[in-house]
Amino acid sequence: MDSRADPGIETRLVTLARWQKLLFAVACGERLYPAYVRCCEESGGEVPSPLRDALDRIWQVLPEPDLDDPRRLEEARDLARACEAITPDEDTTEWSARTPFAENACIAVLAALDAWV
Repeated sequence: MDSRADPGIETRLVTLARWQKLLFAVACGERLYPAYVRCCEESGGEVPSPLRDALDRIWQVLPEPDLDDPRRLEEARDLARACEAITPDEDTTEWSARTPFAENACIAVLAALDAWV
């Protein structure tokens, strides 16, 4: 755990219901998403849609009672694979000052998908 993080946050998150953990995770991903967009725009590339698609889909399923529907779980896995494919990799991605922020955004969305599955 990061020494700068609130030592109590992990404890508080553990006690939350699954839907609450998913809500927290998707809110974190949503908060970091603009950094991903900015990184893509500054590098002159298009903003790939998988992160936005994943965030939008999580918001859609959150109020639904059956998060464990096998089709939805497979959809979450598919979204995760698409997000992993666009996550900046320090070995293959041209580095910029914004790259770590874009990577954090991807990781946050992947954590939200993981909370779903």
